[in-house]
This record gives sequence, C-alpha cells and structure tokens, in this order.
Amino acid sequence: MLSTLFCLAVSFQDPEPAAAESLQPAWDGAVGVTLRERLTDVVYHAADDGRIWARGRDYRAAFGPEGLTFLPVFGRAAAAESPVAFRVQRVTAWARFAERSGARVALDHGSFVERDDLDLDGVEQSFVCEALPGVGPLTVYLAVDTALPPYEGAAGLVFRHPHLGHATHGEAFALDAAGRRIGIESVWTGDGVRLSVPEEFVAAATLPLIVGLRITAWSNSFGPADDTRPVRGLRRRHLHPRELTR
Repeated sequence: MLSTLFCLAVSFQDPEPAAAESLQPAWDGAVGVTLRERLTDVVYHAADDGRIWARGRDYRAAFGPEGLTFLPVFGRAAAAESPVAFRVQRVTAWARFAERSGARVALDHGSFVERDDLDLDGVEQSFVCEALPGVGPLTVYLAVDTALPPYEGAAGLVFRHPHLGHATHGEAFALDAAGRRIGIESVWTGDGVRLSVPEEFVAAATLPLIVGLRITAWSNSFGPADDTRPVRGLRRRHLHPRELTR
C-alpha cells in the first residue's frame, strides 16, 4: 500500500511589494558594488500581511501560509522574474502564519511541519512528519509550473534560463530522529517531481521523519536593476491541483 503524505503544487504568487525597501542591507557608499556583494548574511523582512521575506546572494524567498516562493535573481538582463512557488495542497489545516526563528522559517500544517532553513546560498526545504498516514513507501508529489524548462543534472533537477542562470532543485534525502539518513529517489514526471522514501526505511524510521532537499540559484547577470527593485516582476497565475496516486 502506497502511503501518500501530501502533494505540493507550484505556481506564481503576487507577494507584498512593499517589502522591497526592507530587503536592502545598509549601503556603504561603494560605487559599482552590487547588492549580492554587500550581503554578509541573509536579510529578512516581516511584511504587514504576515509574510516573511528573505534575500540571499542569488535568490529571494517569500514565506506565507501557503508555503515557499523561491525567486532566482537573474539581474538587470532579465525582462521579468521567474519565481517558483511550492504550494501544499493536501493538509489537515493551513498554517495561519509563517514563523521565523533565526535562520529557520516554519509553517505548521497540522499533519506535518514545512520547514525552511536559509543561508546566503540557498534554502533547505524539509517536511517534518511526526506521524505517518499509512504503511509502505512514503511519496511526496511536487507539481511544477514555471517558465524555466527542467533538465536532470548531476546535482538534481535544474530549471534553466537559456542565457541568465538557473534554479536547482537539489538531491532529496530522508532523515529520521535517530540520525539515519539516505538519499532518496527524485523523478521528473513530465509535469512535476516525485520523491520516494523506500518502504524499508520508513518501517524502521524513528519519528519524526524528515523528507528534504536543497534549493539554490545561480545567475551570470547581476546589476543595478536587482539593487533598486528586489521584488519586482511577480505575476499571478491560478493554481491547478494535480491528481494523487495511492
């Protein structure tokens, strides 16, 4: 019997644009120094609507009740941004607010906790399961909707702009409370990603069980446009739920 914990969907979101100014670190007056070069730590901003914004070297991220929106920074050469927003579809309860403690942002969805650990170079996204919904292998489905075409690379799934850079959906892992950790299968299905934790690992796991991966971005074009409008270019699209297989 296949145990399906939850399903994520990816779409575009229109977060709070007023967060832009608060994502700027202190300006030291140096001429020709880009925002990414001035960053010595992740910069955070708590918006009035409850969202938490963060800025690393090559990415921005927004955390709301529905989850994480990850934005690779492609700089001044980009005509528009290419955000990728991970949306939890199957939950017992929506998180009311994202809660931040240090470099960690957490959303409690009832049946599991969505947890994001940030550093300057990316986000480690994990899903913490205090209990399991059934027996057998544990499978997480991620539906993906983005303008960046996917490629399977050595470090995971890469969403690549043909000229400006890419976002990498890194190698996935499973980790239990006893410290047992394995790499897990991550398969591109044609319209999304399927993460599978083997039945043997799930059966022997000491809870809580964590399913996680690392999301990073790289760009070959940084410049003033990124410094002056760090949350520009977001677009709204409708969420299209995808079917689950048990």
